[in-house]
Amino acid sequence: MSQKKRGFVEVSVKDRLSSRQTTEPPKFNFPLQIGWLYEDGEEFLEKEQIETILQLNREPLIEDLEKVLDDSMLRFDYFKEKADYDAEMYYFPHHAILLLCELKAEKSLSSIFELLQQSEDFIDTWFWDIMPQFTGTALFHLGENNTEEIIDFLKAPKVSGSHKADVIENFQFLIEKYPEKREEYVATFDELMDFYLKNAENPDLADTTTYSFLISIAAEAGFKELLPKIEQLFETELINPGVGGDYDSIAEIIEQQDLMLIGKEFIQADIFRKHQMYIKNLEAFEAEVEDEMGFLEDDDDYYPIEEDESRELNPDDYEHAISDESDYFAPQDPVKKDKKVGRNNPCPCGSGKKYKKCCLKK
Repeated sequence: MSQKKRGFVEVSVKDRLSSRQTTEPPKFNFPLQIGWLYEDGEEFLEKEQIETILQLNREPLIEDLEKVLDDSMLRFDYFKEKADYDAEMYYFPHHAILLLCELKAEKSLSSIFELLQQSEDFIDTWFWDIMPQFTGTALFHLGENNTEEIIDFLKAPKVSGSHKADVIENFQFLIEKYPEKREEYVATFDELMDFYLKNAENPDLADTTTYSFLISIAAEAGFKELLPKIEQLFETELINPGVGGDYDSIAEIIEQQDLMLIGKEFIQADIFRKHQMYIKNLEAFEAEVEDEMGFLEDDDDYYPIEEDESRELNPDDYEHAISDESDYFAPQDPVKKDKKVGRNNPCPCGSGKKYKKCCLKK
């Protein structure tokens, strides 16, 4: 079939927060324990803290955790300004999602979907590039009996195509986890394809990323029954072949039924293992950012050669520097630097505090 393409089409995301902003914190049933989630810069909870929280009365605890997610939206401007001023990060939405998943709080999936309805700036601020891991965790633990909730989210207008794509891609975990539900899941994708075919000209719903991932995941799941609908979706000119391939490639993939379960170990782990993996990933991410920014700690060992800025150079200096007799380009002894202090290690200054809470910012 011919491959037509109208170019990359992107939905304009609705501002759902500006008119709802406040500086008032929520009132919790368990203020002490929920307060642990809000501690500045605490990207993980201690094992004892997690155990204590999970032993609290279930329903009031779930109510509190949903309030935490609401708080990330209703005080978004407040926390974003505070984080910029304090040069600190806040992780309470992360903790809330992981705890809700551990509690198997299926009704809370709608609260997590409300986060995904917000702008990309909102998601980038709170979750950077790790939101797919949290989306996958939510679907894996809370999605079994929430197919209609998932469909409603994917049909919502003016929602980021990349956020919908996260949900569609992570739907694979349900497909793998519940093979006996294959017929139901084929019907789910069939309903969504019908919906998107009818809305191919609707600027609030027609989105290249959403359409492309819907086709790609249906193919990887081996939903051969949907090939006629997939062909029709290609005719909308909204499909990006870079996601799953052209129609012929999709037709081949759908015969193979090969799910690409990215982040499977994290998503299927319990909350204690998740926290171990989470911290490791965060520290690797922070180290990568530091490397990209050319970050160097304020240590004299990093600067073994001091430049004399008062000395003026003349042409003879340059001639010598590039001459054959010069040792300017001769091999130099490597500069050794002290082992990097982990942000969660005790501060080397001896204060007894964690490094991130003490000298990291100096």
